[in-house]
Amino acid sequence: NLPNKVFRVLKKIYPGPYTSILNASKLVPKVALNRQKTVGIRIPKNNITLSIVKLLGEPIVSTSVYVDGVGYLEVPEDINEHYRNDVALVVDGG
Repeated sequence: NLPNKVFRVLKKIYPGPYTSILNASKLVPKVALNRQKTVGIRIPKNNITLSIVKLLGEPIVSTSVYVDGVGYLEVPEDINEHYRNDVALVVDGG
């Protein structure tokens, strides 16, 4: 549970371009935890992402797309080319 003061701040900033680092509760799967037992929470102001979350009825767990020797992939065509056999879908949200 979040303290009321923290909840009020989060309610004001989300959705938006922020990531909040919070202490993980026991509801967070161990595979998603780091050594500090914290998680980053982000609710983007992006209609595509928000629609997917609404349809799923669950949060999305994700990370940046980093490839050793290449760096971060940001262009949907590059992501699709590199991960063509590993993912079902790459969405180009502009």
